[in-house]
Amino acid sequence: MCLVMDKTRTIYFIIFILQFTSCAGLQKPTREPVSLTLSDSAKEKRVVEANPSLYYNYLMAQIYKAEGDIEDAIKSYRLAITFDPDSISLMFDLTSLYIRAGRLDEAKQVCLEIIKRDSSHFHAHLLLAGIYSGLNNREAAIEEYETILQQSQGYEEVYIYLNSLYCELKEYEKAKKSLREYARLRPDSPLPYFYMGRLYSQEEDYKRAEKNYLKALKMDPGHESSLMELAMLYERQKNPEKAIKIYKKILSFNPRNVGAQGHLGRLYIQEDKLEKALEQYKQLEKLVVNSNQIRLRMGLIFLEQKKYDNAMAEFNQLLASNPGNDNARYYLALTYEGKGELDKCLEELKKVRLSSQIFTEARIHMAYIYEEQGNVDKAIEIVQGAIEEKNDEIVLYRFLASLLEQAKRYEEGIAVLQKALEIDRESEDIYFLLGVLYEKAVKFEESIESMEKVLQINPDNADALNYIGYTYADKGIKLDKAEKFIKRALELKPQDGYIIDSMGWLYFKKGNYKKAIKHLEKAAKYASEDSIIKEHLGDAYFKNNLNDKALEMYERALELEPEKDELKKKIKDLRNNEEK
Repeated sequence: MCLVMDKTRTIYFIIFILQFTSCAGLQKPTREPVSLTLSDSAKEKRVVEANPSLYYNYLMAQIYKAEGDIEDAIKSYRLAITFDPDSISLMFDLTSLYIRAGRLDEAKQVCLEIIKRDSSHFHAHLLLAGIYSGLNNREAAIEEYETILQQSQGYEEVYIYLNSLYCELKEYEKAKKSLREYARLRPDSPLPYFYMGRLYSQEEDYKRAEKNYLKALKMDPGHESSLMELAMLYERQKNPEKAIKIYKKILSFNPRNVGAQGHLGRLYIQEDKLEKALEQYKQLEKLVVNSNQIRLRMGLIFLEQKKYDNAMAEFNQLLASNPGNDNARYYLALTYEGKGELDKCLEELKKVRLSSQIFTEARIHMAYIYEEQGNVDKAIEIVQGAIEEKNDEIVLYRFLASLLEQAKRYEEGIAVLQKALEIDRESEDIYFLLGVLYEKAVKFEESIESMEKVLQINPDNADALNYIGYTYADKGIKLDKAEKFIKRALELKPQDGYIIDSMGWLYFKKGNYKKAIKHLEKAAKYASEDSIIKEHLGDAYFKNNLNDKALEMYERALELEPEKDELKKKIKDLRNNEEK
């Protein structure tokens, strides 16, 4: 990743330059004429006789600057220039003030005027390049930096900024050429290789990136930037062991490196080393002024470890300092849920503000808890209320439709999904759910139409292909068409037990019971807890006169669905046949 200079950073960079290139100096009052010396001009040093008005406005500009009143300082400098319009020194100082005020276009014009009068003015070119960068005119910035290098190759920062600009323009070969020239001028510096490593990393050429980082570290084993980038490179390559080793090395000689602490903590979490992660975040908490994010992560680790009291302590402390921290409140609710204190959980979830990014998630979780408690009507009420507040959240309509399906209020669920389609006409998920609800509402044609709409949006939706194929097969109609749909679904999901079941059931309907058994036995392995698949397999066994196996499958299906009368009848009939 290359160095990117946004407008604010550019302004700070330019201000940094100005600290070393200030041109105007104010002499102490004497009986001699007061003068302003242009010490930075490459061509000349001249002394300007300062009349009282020039001196006064210059002095006022310094006072305003010291007080932080940049706008009045600008006015005073402009007045001073009217008394000495040829003063490059005053113009340069005015440029610096325009930059501080964020008035880059005006700064550019003054800088151009300086260069017009003195084309070899090194610092003006440097300043102008930074201004162009701040104005996102990268080509012009590059031209200025190249002009600087023609005048002097000793300013090594120019190579870094050139590299950054070339990377932003994706002119990587030019960036590499600039860095190679930098390395030639400074063969003992790790920086050219560090930036070359970042460039290759941006190109995802991780082997060359690693090589350059290691070369930089050979020159300076303690170069933290190279160590950090190398560790992050190993993270991207899914090599956490190497990344952890380097982060620990960084912290061994700089325990206050916040970046290394944070990355190390996250890696420990990914590696499920929660105690080490927790220790890391405790160390990090001591280093940062605002430790809210660290405290939140510590709370989440405690929550994951089921150390609920510790988690509550962290989340409550966050809420004490900021009651509007909805993330902390949401996780506090989950902590109460983990403790089994559902009333407190619901109370905290209800406090999550409408303006919060997790408002929808909080309301859905409330509804989920009521659903788990068997109070589906209350869950429906919660989601309906959330939709009144946020009527453009598709996920709310989807969840509400699933609750209405559970309550067997199919027509209401269909109406909800039709409203969702007014928000997103191309949502394959909504059309799929709508097809399911139409089927349960015994609206066969509408169900098929919805599933076909899914396939118009996404021809490779295996679930929709399977749904249409199975529906035809179950009804014993359009069996050849059903086979095409199911075969395509199996190509997309060859190990999906439900799709394999559909193929087995299709063969059953075609009377090919041996092929049916082959597929249904396979389906039962992939979806071992599905009662319908076991019942289908039982039916196939029965048709092949394998009554013992059929009875076993029916009984196992009944264990999963004990209220199904049809299964009870099949078991009873088989047992009666055995007695005869």
